[in-house]
Amino acid sequence: MVSQSHDSPSGPLRSSIMAVTLVIVIALGWVSVYRAAYSADHRSDFTVYTAAGRAVLAGADLYKAKNPRGLSYVYPPPFAILMVPFSVLPVTLGTLLWYALSVVLALWSLRMCVRMVREERGLQEAVFWPAVVGAVLVLPWLVQGIVEGQASVVLAWLVVAALYWQRSGRPGLGATCLAGAILVKVLPLVLLAYFAWRKRWRFVAATLVMMVILGFCIPILVFGPRSTAAYWREWVSLVATPSLGSDQDRRESPVDGQLLSPYKARSQTLTAVCCRLVGSDHGRELANSVAVVMLVIIGLVGWRSRPESELLVISAILVWMLLAAPLSEFHYLLVLLLPMMALVFVAAYEAGAVTRWGARATLVAFAAAGLLTLAFVPLQQIGLLCWAMIGLWGVLLAVVVRQARMSRSQSLGV
Repeated sequence: MVSQSHDSPSGPLRSSIMAVTLVIVIALGWVSVYRAAYSADHRSDFTVYTAAGRAVLAGADLYKAKNPRGLSYVYPPPFAILMVPFSVLPVTLGTLLWYALSVVLALWSLRMCVRMVREERGLQEAVFWPAVVGAVLVLPWLVQGIVEGQASVVLAWLVVAALYWQRSGRPGLGATCLAGAILVKVLPLVLLAYFAWRKRWRFVAATLVMMVILGFCIPILVFGPRSTAAYWREWVSLVATPSLGSDQDRRESPVDGQLLSPYKARSQTLTAVCCRLVGSDHGRELANSVAVVMLVIIGLVGWRSRPESELLVISAILVWMLLAAPLSEFHYLLVLLLPMMALVFVAAYEAGAVTRWGARATLVAFAAAGLLTLAFVPLQQIGLLCWAMIGLWGVLLAVVVRQARMSRSQSLGV
């Protein structure tokens, strides 16, 4: 490891940073409330969630719930129960509280990511600036998720908290968070598979138990057994089956245009990008083939990795998770907070100038790809951000390989 100083800023600079942050938080809060409560086109997903919460109270069909813009509720049944307290509040107050919760969870996620990476590297010094850089790299996706009232902030916190508490010797809390993440978006099942691969059977079993409790036991208490089963079948037919099935299945889903279509420019998954570039007939097959090859590479690299490289392996899995997903939006990229933070620390502290500068170049390229993607729709169509994520994935695994080689060389006394 290299020893570098990344001290906290001086008093005046710290005060300026805090003041700018406060102004940004207030401004984003106003935008969030305006979009949900006062905008004519209701450009906020928060009102979709509260519509589902009101359906829970009224005993109405969750998947018939829509916000004033006509967007349908598409999450699994447990999330609608979580939104009941927000649904009984005035829209302005409910949006403000949801926004405040999102800000708290985002900051909490940042703190946990910094602590995990710092502890894995055995750092004792202040790491203020690397933490700031890591946060800035995901800031566009955080801003979008927050102002649109998305659940992606909650999802990112659940994923990070699951990893953090599992590593901190509190597997019960970690399992609960991972189960919650899977029941918000199915994508984090990949992490459950990772822990099974690592033979952490108690954590896997605890997660499965919590999935049953959160996904079935609590909904049964609220809806009853028959309605709970019906809601899960409805969600599978509305979202899960079309997203994994054929193009015909997808097109027949009522939420194709809202959620599933790979031709939405904002979707940067392998499937979406390949479908847009080569057509739907072969795009899915090509995307699935690439995803399988990437997964095999993760397995080969991870199998021989060192324990101190675990966060880098998990970071590569999180990137793969977003790429291999059947559907995605820009705000999903908030899950990249941990991979970004891990690579920022590589850029700041890793031994070897080539590795450090390679990590820095990757971070700059990814940031540029993100900004260009947001600015130019044609770059969304060709999947610039998708290709940048593939580069990020490759560099993360390259660092894992290098660390394993260095460890073997040191053990041999070379």
